[in-house]
Amino acid sequence: KNQTMPSSDYTDFTLYSYWRSSSSYRVRVALSLCSLTPSLSSSSSTTYKYVPVHLVKAEQKASQYTTTQNGLAQVPTLTCKDSSGELHTITQSLAIIQFLVSAFGLDILPPSPPHLLAAIWQFSEVINSGTQPLQNFTPMKMIKESEFGTGRDFGKHFIVKGLDYLEELAGKSTGKLVHNDEVTMSELCLIPQLYNARRFGVEVEKDYPRLFAVEAECLKMRCFVEAGPDKMPDAQEPPPPAKAEKRAGE
Repeated sequence: KNQTMPSSDYTDFTLYSYWRSSSSYRVRVALSLCSLTPSLSSSSSTTYKYVPVHLVKAEQKASQYTTTQNGLAQVPTLTCKDSSGELHTITQSLAIIQFLVSAFGLDILPPSPPHLLAAIWQFSEVINSGTQPLQNFTPMKMIKESEFGTGRDFGKHFIVKGLDYLEELAGKSTGKLVHNDEVTMSELCLIPQLYNARRFGVEVEKDYPRLFAVEAECLKMRCFVEAGPDKMPDAQEPPPPAKAEKRAGE
């Protein structure tokens, strides 16, 4: 379902993002849930300023960006002002999402029952900590040859490992989405990761029917569609997806 935007004391939102960055994608969905859409020009009550940071061209390593926005030379970075006009800079996607939950009253991290909140964080962290960083541009570039063959093979190995576990976790629910019928942070992490998985040649529809069903439900929602990579101002024509390879044992 689409959620409406509660009032917030924060204004002048700016997101530093790369269109294919799944970490940025998560945040863009959260901003969409706040009824904020991207604009290249400026922010308003209904938009956030979108600043493209081209990762392949290493724009994230520019001294101005690392000095003033993100010392780790990463995306996403969100800046905004509070009611006194003080500027705040927030990095790391789940920290940004947590901020938006608090600032706008989003219900994607329900505090009760506690086991549901723990399950949402568990599912999200399997992606955020245990899957996505290992298939990211930087580690793949550093790995020349290994037991996995190439950096891309290394990344795909951990995508498959993570999705195997997520399929099991999501299979415990009888709802339409990961935990029930309500959008949570789990879906905000899952949909971008499935986008990445296809780029690595993972056959999501065949190998992960439960996750695929969740994705299908999410992509009926405006917040996921308008935050998608191809909707971003810096979107480019993507290369053909990697050829699907057989999973181990097939």
